[in-house]
Amino acid sequence: MNPEAAQDPLPAAVPPGKGDLRAGALLCLGFLLIYLRTLCPTVYLGDSGEITTAIVKGGIIHPPGYPLFSLLGGAALSLVPFGEPAYRIGCLVALFAALAVGVLYFVLRETGASRWASVISAAVFGASFTLWSQSTRVEVYSLHVLLALTALLGALRYRRTGCLGFFVLGFLAASLGLAHHLTIVLVGPAMLVLAGPRLWSDPGRGMRLALLGVLALVGPSFYLLLLHRARQEPPHAWGQPDNFALLWNHVSARLYQGAFKVPTLKQLGPRLTMAAYLFVDNFPWFGFPLAAVKDRHLYQSIVYVVTAVNAAFLVWGGRALWNRDRTLALTAAGSVLLVVAWNQCYGIADIAPYYLFGFAVVTLFVAAALDRGHRLIVEYPKATRLAGLVTVALVGYPLLRNWGPSDLSRAIWVREFARTKLECADPNAILISGEDPDTFPLWYVHEVLGVRPDVLHLEFGLLLSAWTAHGRDPSLWYVRQLRREGLDLPLTVPADRDTRIRMGKEGHLLKLILKQFPERPFAMTFLSTGEGRNVQALTWIRANYTAVPQGLLLSLVPKDRNVDVNQLLARNREIWSRIDVPKVQEIRTDQEFAPDYVAGHYACMLLNYGGLYERTGQLEQARAIYALATQLAPRYQEAADALAAAERALAASGKG
Repeated sequence: MNPEAAQDPLPAAVPPGKGDLRAGALLCLGFLLIYLRTLCPTVYLGDSGEITTAIVKGGIIHPPGYPLFSLLGGAALSLVPFGEPAYRIGCLVALFAALAVGVLYFVLRETGASRWASVISAAVFGASFTLWSQSTRVEVYSLHVLLALTALLGALRYRRTGCLGFFVLGFLAASLGLAHHLTIVLVGPAMLVLAGPRLWSDPGRGMRLALLGVLALVGPSFYLLLLHRARQEPPHAWGQPDNFALLWNHVSARLYQGAFKVPTLKQLGPRLTMAAYLFVDNFPWFGFPLAAVKDRHLYQSIVYVVTAVNAAFLVWGGRALWNRDRTLALTAAGSVLLVVAWNQCYGIADIAPYYLFGFAVVTLFVAAALDRGHRLIVEYPKATRLAGLVTVALVGYPLLRNWGPSDLSRAIWVREFARTKLECADPNAILISGEDPDTFPLWYVHEVLGVRPDVLHLEFGLLLSAWTAHGRDPSLWYVRQLRREGLDLPLTVPADRDTRIRMGKEGHLLKLILKQFPERPFAMTFLSTGEGRNVQALTWIRANYTAVPQGLLLSLVPKDRNVDVNQLLARNREIWSRIDVPKVQEIRTDQEFAPDYVAGHYACMLLNYGGLYERTGQLEQARAIYALATQLAPRYQEAADALAAAERALAASGKG
């Protein structure tokens, strides 16, 4: 073997042939089958419930509105002949993800990667946890990745061939991306660097730029659909963009702009740690020992070590890419850094999907590293067998590792979690929910599946933010929706900002609703004054109502009414006999929200249930329930404390 071979430039990109079309199609088909096999049959976590409900009801999704996805999702409801609405739209999401894997293959081939390296690298991306988990339920990110990679492919093809049609296709994809996920702008610099010289210097520049100017308007024009829909006054018309001022407010996502700011040094550390963790999680070859590490600090240290090893592997591939095409290597590295920098500034908990385009670009370095390694072993007598082992290891390990957490084919627990909450409510109850993971599945089950139509469901945060966030979202869309449901609520707010915020935090709208229906039962899915909920409205509720457990809810009884504990215990015993607690330990939610959210909710309500036994002197039953809560949520300290207290009480009574 020639020791200088590894320093030679990689082969130049070649036009795709029949073999490439076959490989790309097989990749696409293979991952489509995988995604459909593991597709969630119903609503899931994240924005799944909100997005599906808005599409089914002809409403408007949260900012920026996603008009392209809304149209395509509506088509999926008609074209897929079976399954729940969430499943039908999910089939479309799976198709977009599979197409994205196929397009990535052609992007890699365009960079000069061999067919073997391109297949492996695209498959690694397809099997990565973040893409896979976002492609087996209703979410917007698979379409975003497909459009972003199509835009990149168009720029690369145009750079190589000079055929304007390729760039038109890519530019159209980018334009459509503006009608979907606004982070498509992160692809723009790469397109300009790769295709800009030809765009400017080739003959016919004026006509070419005029054509691109027209295409640039195609995507944004889809937002007029939101204007049209809002004027029909459908339910769930988030932002109610029925005029151009409110439309711009919604499209520009002004509501969320406060979360986008340069991080402080204190914020930067955890965010970079998250980026490193996600990098290792999606390119996990050197991170398999992490599965056995339980200590949080040791785990974090190993993540950084594995990140460095992964980075060294990619730098090794990057050197080969640099030797062949410096512009391409710099563009790829710059695109990854741009995605990372953007995400460091966007302070949201579920940031993982925002890295997807960056992860796709990272595969350019993976493919280059594989080709470079292959050239090093090509003269080895058993090179073919070794290449086969490398293929199995690089693709097989992520597939096996991520299949379980990504397989949502039996994940009906989110739907049943919401259904159970609704069924725990009294007839004609007013039910108030809290955070997005609590509210969005309830919207789907209540309004799409039609469970418990007698219940009036209110969203606590939206009732507060209708006034407290009026400066960022002046639409009062949620108030308008409740007015269409027959509630008498004002459409005017105090002009003074401080007054609005004070009255919003005091729950002015909630008080108005409760005064209209003084005899209707009142329940909440939470009653916490922890971080994010320390508002006067909850203080007022605590002062005027007694919270008593009712399955997965808290029934709120006016202070002047007596509570029959024995009757309450009998009701809860009957409810819990019908509740099937899921195996939440097997559910991976670390890229959605706090990993213990679901387990903590069940454990908290079990503690309330056990407390009824304790109040009636049935300590052994209380201990059994506290033990179940502790098993369900081992890190939920209140459960451990309640169990320890019950055991001490039993020991003191001589029954322990």
